[in-house]
Amino acid sequence: MGIIAKQSIKGSIYTYAGAFIGFINTGILMPKLFATEEIGLLGILLSLTLIFSQFSNLGFTGVFTRLFPYFRDENKKHNGILSLGFVVSGIGFLITMLLFFILKDYLVESNLDKSALLAENVYYLVPLIFFTVYFLLLDSYSSAIYDAATGVFLRDFLCKLINLISIILYYFDFFTFDQFVFVYTATFILPTFIFVLILAAKKQFHIVKMNMKVMKEMKKELIFISLFGIISGFSGVALSTVDNVLVNQYLGLEVAGIYITCFFFGTLILLPAKVLRKISGIVLADSWKRNDLKTISSTYEKSTLTQFVIGSFLFIGLWINVENVFSMIPKFESGKYVLLLVGISNLIEMFSGVSSMVILSSKHYKMFSIQMLGSLILLIGFNMLLIPKMGINGAGLTVVITTFSFALTRYLYIYKKYKIQPYSFKHLKIFLIGAFVLGINYFLPQMNNHYIDFFVRSLLMVLIYGILIYLSRASEDINRMLSGLYYHLKRG
Repeated sequence: MGIIAKQSIKGSIYTYAGAFIGFINTGILMPKLFATEEIGLLGILLSLTLIFSQFSNLGFTGVFTRLFPYFRDENKKHNGILSLGFVVSGIGFLITMLLFFILKDYLVESNLDKSALLAENVYYLVPLIFFTVYFLLLDSYSSAIYDAATGVFLRDFLCKLINLISIILYYFDFFTFDQFVFVYTATFILPTFIFVLILAAKKQFHIVKMNMKVMKEMKKELIFISLFGIISGFSGVALSTVDNVLVNQYLGLEVAGIYITCFFFGTLILLPAKVLRKISGIVLADSWKRNDLKTISSTYEKSTLTQFVIGSFLFIGLWINVENVFSMIPKFESGKYVLLLVGISNLIEMFSGVSSMVILSSKHYKMFSIQMLGSLILLIGFNMLLIPKMGINGAGLTVVITTFSFALTRYLYIYKKYKIQPYSFKHLKIFLIGAFVLGINYFLPQMNNHYIDFFVRSLLMVLIYGILIYLSRASEDINRMLSGLYYHLKRG
């Protein structure tokens, strides 16, 4: 089994386990225990943290993706590239803090009426930004040494598990909401310390003297990749968080809480792609170094098939149970079509495979940064146009428009530049199977007990979809996984 498959499977286990805990946290417990504006506060804190911390990295996470193959040397401790990353991120954090304190009064004043809680808790952003900066750095470095799963475990599983414990303790009145925010902040600080310990235990935490000869040879590329990395990194996080901020700005923290919760359900579709993209970026970078277009083309094609199969499966499972979901959290039902629209946008992103990593790991990485910046401008523009007219549904529609535009520009650029085209009749098979299975759902009567309905409806859809996908042989990787699962079940 290849490194991509191994890391993807391992990371997917952590991702799905974390998604299940996240569903309990965000989908069930938090809506019942917290006011919508309190949920909005927690979401906005993380959104602002990610935006600020991406700038603080000064684009250095992109250096690991694009240039690490040129620094890779275990005997020389990778020529001190991690040390350089620590220095650059430290400088970036100081610049970000200057920017933060300049903008702090604006953040407080602009949210005082609609989001008073944010104004009261704005200083939690300082430690959140600092430790997130270094977590992102270590996560990129870990992926570069072919371990993309550790970061997923720490951020997507461990944090959510600790949050679940914290929510339970809050329910039993162990602490107030103000104390819960403190614990919530500490939860997202902890993984950085653990990451350092894990890397040190593997003898991969190399804070050593930098190899100035290699640094000088790669100086031009380091500067340009970092500069464009700032654009792409900042744009990437902004693309996933700026709508939360704008919904809060236009509609208030209470509505933002509804949007963030429904957005969370929609993003479940995209979870399997996270680890695949992290590890494939390094594999693709190595392939570009060898000018191995065959491997690049094969990786690109297989990723679109595998992700489209999994994405369609998750989208179907989510939408056929939408009534059951909102029966558990009825006060969030106004976000039903946000869930649908965000789900569609993430299915489009899954359909595009690792197209982003194909460009980002190549010598044409600058184009990716330009495309992301264009998408961010599009996202902000349509949000400002549609949120006042359509409310949170306008924000959801904007996500679809932006995602489709970004995916299309990536596809066209790769085809024009490298004559690589990953799509075939197999993708149409997957679409038709998904549409057929989704259509069957509308002929099934809704049961009175939502939990039984959820189980029966989901089981039926899993069986029909799984059998049809297997018989269609649309994806060799999926068929291999299903055959392996059947073999283990048969033996068990």
